[in-house]
Amino acid sequence: MNDENTGGAVEATDISFEDDEFVYTVHINQEVCVGGGQCVFAAPEVFTQRDEDGVVQFVTEYPSADERPDIEEAIEVCPAQVISMTKKPKG
Repeated sequence: MNDENTGGAVEATDISFEDDEFVYTVHINQEVCVGGGQCVFAAPEVFTQRDEDGVVQFVTEYPSADERPDIEEAIEVCPAQVISMTKKPKG
């Protein structure tokens, strides 16, 4: 569900993906984002920024589990700590 008005970004603030054992949910808090862009450098296949204010957005609603290390790096480097990820066992 890409939206032409957001430059290919998705409007969701939560996305999920899974691997063999877990379901992961990634959350972004756009209200607190300072637009530093470190998430985009760490995980460009997952994150982008709004043109008008630099606030973080997701590129896709369905990232690959292969993106997990990059998402974890984005969480670590975010200056405002607006990205979080939870995991739950499958089943």
